[in-house]
Amino acid sequence: MKKYIIVIIALFAFIFFSYRYLRNSIDEKKTYIFTITSKPLIYCKKKLELEDTDSFEFDEFFNILANNDWKIDYLIISHDDEDHNGNIENLRKDFRIGEIIETGKEFSFRSINYHYLYLGDFKDDNDNSLVYLLRIDDYDFLFTGDLSKQVENKIYEKYGPLKIDFLKVSHHGSYTGTSPYLIGNILPEYAIISTNGKYDHPSSETLDSLERYMVRYFITKYTGNVDIYFSGLLDFIKTGKNDFVIINKK
Repeated sequence: MKKYIIVIIALFAFIFFSYRYLRNSIDEKKTYIFTITSKPLIYCKKKLELEDTDSFEFDEFFNILANNDWKIDYLIISHDDEDHNGNIENLRKDFRIGEIIETGKEFSFRSINYHYLYLGDFKDDNDNSLVYLLRIDDYDFLFTGDLSKQVENKIYEKYGPLKIDFLKVSHHGSYTGTSPYLIGNILPEYAIISTNGKYDHPSSETLDSLERYMVRYFITKYTGNVDIYFSGLLDFIKTGKNDFVIINKK
């Protein structure tokens, strides 16, 4: 019995000190993503990319900007909606912005290639959201803006087969998005639902779709920031509520 206790203590000690080491060693090789309510932010080698501009609520965002000389290298506006582009002018006043991307284009951000997935032109602005697929280390990320289920399906129909590791859930988890057809075909390991709690997002229908395919999800109104760390030694997720998840390699 004592042997089991010693093994368990040793395991927890390894995880704890590994996390402390990694957390304090964000160096030239460090890349991480975290989501602040509805704003995915990617920070890599003192370069910064931010999606959308609604109000900021967390101090860590400003700490990152301070370390980045108060500059946003790329600002991606997913589509023309107040909760996605309503704060551009305030950002212009307070920070230096390298490039604002409002129409789909391919570009590279340090070692990360952003692949724009064009799905068509639609009457609903939500369905004209910019959709991006990118790879960080060995992990594939899909950002879907505020797409409806019908347009989400076109992602797989036009660009499949895809296997996604991290899905930024459409429309803050609204019932209008998160198509079971798409989820069943891309089979993400993890999903991030960015919402500050307005409109009772996420919907039970969205959560049912994710649970049906055993997708582990994080809801930012409950977890706070969702930090994803890639170090080469140990890749892991940590939330603002101190949840700690070691990422499974493919």
